[in-house]
Amino acid sequence: MEYRAFLSYVQNEVKQGAHFRTENGALLFELPSGETIRYEQKNRQVIRRVKKANEKHFKGTMILLQHVYLILFIPDKSGVLLDVGLQSWSADLEMKIYIHGRSRVSGARN
Repeated sequence: MEYRAFLSYVQNEVKQGAHFRTENGALLFELPSGETIRYEQKNRQVIRRVKKANEKHFKGTMILLQHVYLILFIPDKSGVLLDVGLQSWSADLEMKIYIHGRSRVSGARN
């Protein structure tokens, strides 16, 4: 995915997420479906993997972004800051973006 598609995809998914945390440099969070999502950098790529609610291991691999020389995930209780550095033979790009996760409204009823 090129970086604009990456940002759109990650923003849409993280906005649904909660319980943001890092593990060995990877970002993990839960979706309302009970799935745990893992974003990690491997071989200059950002990879997405999924663990179903009742499973022990992450499965599948989706390459979200290539030419990544740096990606830092900095989670907090409300969302996550992404610090991304891209570099190819002809160009480079650095960007930081904060994405809010799923929020709950006080006093809301289901």
